[in-house]
Amino acid sequence: MTSEAPAFDTHPYYRTPCSTSQLTAALGKRRARETRRHYPNGLTLADLALEQAIDADNFPLLDGAWGPKNTPIAVAADFGLRLTDLVISNGVARGFIGEDEARQKYVTIGRHHSEWRAICNADTLRMHHQNRVFVLSEMPEAFGLPVLWEIGYSLGDLNLGSGPEAFSRRTTAEDAVEMVTAPFNPAQVAALSEWQMGATAVRCGKTGCALTEQPVLTASASGLTCPRCGATRSWAWRAMIGEA
Repeated sequence: MTSEAPAFDTHPYYRTPCSTSQLTAALGKRRARETRRHYPNGLTLADLALEQAIDADNFPLLDGAWGPKNTPIAVAADFGLRLTDLVISNGVARGFIGEDEARQKYVTIGRHHSEWRAICNADTLRMHHQNRVFVLSEMPEAFGLPVLWEIGYSLGDLNLGSGPEAFSRRTTAEDAVEMVTAPFNPAQVAALSEWQMGATAVRCGKTGCALTEQPVLTASASGLTCPRCGATRSWAWRAMIGEA
């Protein structure tokens, strides 16, 4: 099973040590000293990127449908706990882990949010980082960002795919080059507006809108906006603006 598990931590930051001078310059002496206690075997630049996100209380996480989201640490940790339980549940479905063992590992499944809300914090996010529940994107510049995190869909040898081959590549990172991000120029807005009049128009998937007939998103320079709830998707596939 180990040989079949895909490698998600392919960003070079995972292989680049973070020196004491780099850590101090980025976080300050006191914070650097505190941070080293969390990493007794030394830090990488990936660890530094996580600590900077924790300090800013902003974990820029890529939503496959809506693009990057500036996610507070508590929300990201909560989401990571739910993803971890899904990975374990998938392991049960695939026969990699027993149901009794899985029930002992679950944090969110079968339990009220009040039971795990207190651990939705930086320490839990560090655990997600170590387990590759969240991983650094190799192509943050596709969204105009210096650092971006993606869902790693993995936990040790387990992953969310229906088979090991399902997540054998970094889908969102590779697909990012096929995206174009706002602001859109007038020609792109015109092309997107035409696309949105077709059978494959992008519709709002937000919870409130998805419960009824999903409204078609409206194209503008700032992105694709839901006329009902106002949510804006800041990117589009290049095919939608007539590019290969």
